[in-house]
Amino acid sequence: MSLSEVFSSVSVVIAIASFFTAIYQAKATREHNSLSTRPLLDCSTLIPQTGALQIILHNHGLGPAIIEGVYINYKGRTYSQNIKSEAAALTNLLYKDNEYHIGITTISAPSPIRADGEITLFSFTQPLDGEKNHFLEEKQLDSISNLGVIVKYKSIYNEKFELQYKPTND
Repeated sequence: MSLSEVFSSVSVVIAIASFFTAIYQAKATREHNSLSTRPLLDCSTLIPQTGALQIILHNHGLGPAIIEGVYINYKGRTYSQNIKSEAAALTNLLYKDNEYHIGITTISAPSPIRADGEITLFSFTQPLDGEKNHFLEEKQLDSISNLGVIVKYKSIYNEKFELQYKPTND
């Protein structure tokens, strides 16, 4: 075997190794980009100084979350927050059960939430009659414990996720 044949063989081996390295590197870069822009949704229950009990959806991830659907379970029935008539039916039911003002955010799908962004899904406020009603406040907390929130969302790389949140009255 001559020296030129050895160099030719080594060149072919190096070219093949370079090709597979490039494929691996492209795959690793895509996976890194996907992980570095992944959304991470979380819900929390908040009672600010105003006394309005709120359920807030947060995006703690590094990339935007694209909301595909928000579903509310209340007393065994599921309501789609994306459909205005169902959101209105849930609002009427909660008001009838608890006698306080309810605000429900209707989210049309697909709807993005930026990284480090938040949306108030529910706001339960007492009637503005001047004095805080502790009986109604207890009813709010009881209603919250009967709620369940399911959020279906995806990343910009079309990875699908689901968040299930069950508030507690602690």
